Amino acid sequence: MNEYERRLEAFRLVAQGESISAVCADLGRSRAWYHKWRARYSQDGLAGLQDQRPGHGPGRTPEGLQELIVEIRDRLVRQAEAGTYHLGVGADAIAKELRALALTPPSRRTIYRILLMAGRIDKAQEPKGYRQRPTAEQANDVHQLDFWPRVLEGGTWLYLIHLVDVATWYPCGHVSPDKTTDSVLAFLLASWQHLGVPRVLQVDNEMSFTGGRWVSRLGRMVRLALLFGCEVWFNPFRYARVQCLCRALSWLV
Repeated sequence: MNEYERRLEAFRLVAQGESISAVCADLGRSRAWYHKWRARYSQDGLAGLQDQRPGHGPGRTPEGLQELIVEIRDRLVRQAEAGTYHLGVGADAIAKELRALALTPPSRRTIYRILLMAGRIDKAQEPKGYRQRPTAEQANDVHQLDFWPRVLEGGTWLYLIHLVDVATWYPCGHVSPDKTTDSVLAFLLASWQHLGVPRVLQVDNEMSFTGGRWVSRLGRMVRLALLFGCEVWFNPFRYARVQCLCRALSWLV
């Protein structure tokens, strides 16, 4: 019996009429132990019976901070959907906004739980098993595209846009002052004039690629690719070629 099961067993036995002292004695625990987990169960339900690092559970985050996290998430989503913001809407982006307000953000996991309880996100499914990747046997079968941000001395941001032909490892790159869809389209057109149009373009879920928060919106990059007869795959899990190139070349900037 693990600790989680032991806590459930204690509640079950007390609910059946046994005394708290007798149950705790049988389980080798104290009355203080029982009341501690009973209070967590009353506050958070079964989730409260899971082990948590002190100070990292949503129930320990001040209510005002939880509300602010949800408000920031809603604002970032609105800006992303309007095309005025392209730096993500997840826990890292929210933590950055909190630090800009001179607030100490909770952990990424706690921010995720707060958004989950507020109904702003669905419970993520862990990647399981094999994920298909497009086959690349010859040049222009598959191109992979990605951004890599760099910060120069003085705080200037640059974005390295990289494209790699998966079969030949032939690269194209560009240093951009931003990561807007306009910059992506200009880079793709220049690269494809040089390399040719691929059968498949593989990208991650960067909003400059998707055109917004929802992949189903068919953003401008997707429409451009389809216009040229190129299929777009949103699959960052088998995306190593361009990420290796980004890491290697980022040291030169």
